[in-house]
Amino acid sequence: MKPKTLVTEYTTLFGIYLLTWGIVFLSTGNLWGEITLDVNLADTYIVTKIASIIPIFLLAATIVYLVKEGRQGYKRKIPNLIMIVINFALIIDLYLIVQIINRIPGGTREGRPRFYSRPNTLDTHFNFIPLAQHTIPIIAIIFMLILVITSILTGKNWSFTQNEQQTS
Repeated sequence: MKPKTLVTEYTTLFGIYLLTWGIVFLSTGNLWGEITLDVNLADTYIVTKIASIIPIFLLAATIVYLVKEGRQGYKRKIPNLIMIVINFALIIDLYLIVQIINRIPGGTREGRPRFYSRPNTLDTHFNFIPLAQHTIPIIAIIFMLILVITSILTGKNWSFTQNEQQTS
């Protein structure tokens, strides 16, 4: 392991973090990347803060390392291990996001009282919760497949030294 490789990877990760921070800052207007989520139910109003910079950073870093290491043929040890760890952290974060979304009541429109003057008025408000409940697990499965494939490619390209044990 060369110090140049470590410096390059630290610089890459720091650059991805700065880019992510800049995008989140420009989109939310908040310096720390926290988004306030307001959920207005029939008789309850829930307000919570969500740190949006972590999942966006993990997603950006995973994509950058997939492209960067794909050009190298997944032959470098340290960058591949960084990519595998970041991809695994992204999968865990997506799982936690799904758990949070599944706990929000009112994922469907059934059973909610209507506060309209006419009972047959159409509700044109888009409810994103069912869409997120079905889309985010599919995205997590895609990244799980990417994790498995990149782990296999990294393992195949791993070159052993005299100190490492080889199993036959």
